[in-house]
Amino acid sequence: MKHLLLTALLFLPAACNSETEVASAVSAAPADQVIKRSVQSVECGCTIEGIMKCGNYLSLEGAYLPIAKEGAGADLGPMEWCGQPGSTAEVEGNVEDGKFVASYIKTVKP
Repeated sequence: MKHLLLTALLFLPAACNSETEVASAVSAAPADQVIKRSVQSVECGCTIEGIMKCGNYLSLEGAYLPIAKEGAGADLGPMEWCGQPGSTAEVEGNVEDGKFVASYIKTVKP
């Protein structure tokens, strides 16, 4: 019984990303900067190697930045693009301390 429970627990982390390709996270975040309104790639963290837990991330300059739960990011669900590989969003905001603080964000391609 104990082995059955442990086996079941091993598959829990894969439940969120069972049908999505895992991207690779780059640890070096871009410098603090202003991001003018543009279309960028966005992903759920469960598909990003090195993160592997659900959350909203913006791909910028080869790095994945968490989207802060302030400003326009406060309106996003906790897993806005989970199970939706290749998602893009029109974004505007600032990179601050390794996270993206959106003043505008709207999904273009779910």
